[in-house]
Order: sequence, then C-alpha cells, then structure tokens
Amino acid sequence: MLVDVSGLDLTKELFGEKMFAPILIGPTSNHRRVHPEGELATAAGAAAAKATMIVSHRSSVPAAAIAEKTGQPFWYQVALMQDSNLTRDAIKSAVGAGAKVICLTVGNAYRPVLGRDIHNRYGKASQATSGEVSTKETTPGWPPHPSRLNVQSNPKFSWDVLDQVKEWAGVPVVLKGIMSPDEASEAVTNGADGIVVSNHGGRVIDGAPATIEILPKIAEEVRGRVPLLVDGGFRRGTDILKGLALGADAVLLGRPVLWGLAGYGAEGVQKLLEMLQSELALGMGLSGQPNLAAIDNSLVKVHRW
Repeated sequence: MLVDVSGLDLTKELFGEKMFAPILIGPTSNHRRVHPEGELATAAGAAAAKATMIVSHRSSVPAAAIAEKTGQPFWYQVALMQDSNLTRDAIKSAVGAGAKVICLTVGNAYRPVLGRDIHNRYGKASQATSGEVSTKETTPGWPPHPSRLNVQSNPKFSWDVLDQVKEWAGVPVVLKGIMSPDEASEAVTNGADGIVVSNHGGRVIDGAPATIEILPKIAEEVRGRVPLLVDGGFRRGTDILKGLALGADAVLLGRPVLWGLAGYGAEGVQKLLEMLQSELALGMGLSGQPNLAAIDNSLVKVHRW
C-alpha cells in the first residue's frame, strides 16, 4: 500500500517491438469457422486494441492479406511438416509479408485424434452430388492402425531442425510447446530466441500439466536469458497478472479471442482485449505495481493440495 500507481505502465518490449500491454493473440486456426471475415476481423480488432497477433499457418486468410489489411506488425506460427519445403515456403512467405517473429510449434510429433472431433465428424468434407450431400473422409478413421500413425504426423524431427528454421526465417524464432525446465534449457542451448510454455490447449495428450503449474520452474531455469511467454486458460486480467508474477514476459490468448470474434467480429476482439488490458491495469494498481518490472512472485501464493 501507499505506492504511487498514478502512472500505470503496461508496455513491454519484445524483439525490438514496444507493445502496449503484455497480451498477444495466440495462433488458432481457420477463424472463418466462427466469423465470415475470419482473420481479417481478428487482425482489425487486434490493431484497434494495440495488440500483436500471431497468425496461424492454418489461417483461413493468407498472412499477406492480413498484413495488407491492417499494416500492423504480426508474428507467424508454423508447425514442422513432413515436406520441409512446405515449412520453408510458409516461413519465407510470412516473413516476406512482414512477420517479425516466427513461432515454431513443437511437442506435437503425432497428430491427436480428439473425441469431440470424432463426435462432430470433423475431418469429413461435405460434397454436393446431384442435389444430395455426401461425405468424403479426409483424415484417417479412428482408431487408426499403429502403422498409420505417421501418415499425417512428423515424428522424425530433432533439435537440429531449429538451425534450419532460423536460417529460413532470418527473424527471431520462438518455440511454442515447451513444458519442462529441461526442454527449456535445451531450447536456449540450441538457439531458440524465445519460449512459449504451452500444452496446445490441453488437446494433444491427456494428463499434461496446466501451463501455470510448470511456468515457475521453467522461469527459474531460463532466468531471463530469452523472452518467456505462456498460454492456456487465461480468462481474466488477474489470471494474466498471475502469469507475469510467476515469470512470464507476456501471455497469449486463444479461445477467448474466438469467442469475441464469433459474437461481435472485429469489435468483439477489440473489446475483449481492452477489457483484459484494463483488468490487468486494475490488478496492478490495486496491488501496488506501477509497471511490469515491479511484478514478482510475492503476489502469488501457490497452494499445494
């Protein structure tokens, strides 16, 4: 108490870019599933809220079109594909369109098949035939035979691929999907420019820890050598404040952005981001933290059940 918090400062510099707040839009695929303008609306909302967007390589709108629409800096997420030429081309195209950082997804060597996707028949494409609608299987059925697990997966890659990706990119490369202190240390040793603690929304493997649980140990291992970001379950400004207190430099948002987009388009994305920015500022002010540098783990008490 009795700390001057009249001039709250939420700004954060990452890779030479000064951000209004340490809140980014994380990469999620195919936004046209929830809004007809797709990523164009998401990017417009992000720009209005002064937030950086990480465009997914599975975007329903090309990165170049998004960049042209907003004229704002963006990051680009890509996963390792079996054909390395496709990975290279995606990275070079995004950087050519203005991507400032490449966010390389790791930790998904095998493509998961989700129960909800099976129930919803996701992966079956509708086809019109003589006025009738039929379905065509576009992904292996479930359960797949063990010999077919490699069909749409990429299990052969190792740390050596990071050098290749950095050469293709020519911009900072951040690894998304790090979930242990040992992995974080090896990522830094092998030249990663940043780390995103992520369990991919809890969608890859059952039993994985929540990111907020593993974040403090990874932060202790990294010790500020590279920027440390985190995603997964952040819903309020106080959640974001906890993530920063436990060692993150910034937080990525996934599902909440899609909810705002689905309900209200670009305006929904903008209002969501501004709401969380305001909630973070309020949490900082009420806990006597005038800027991000003042935030530390004394704000958080971790309960062990």
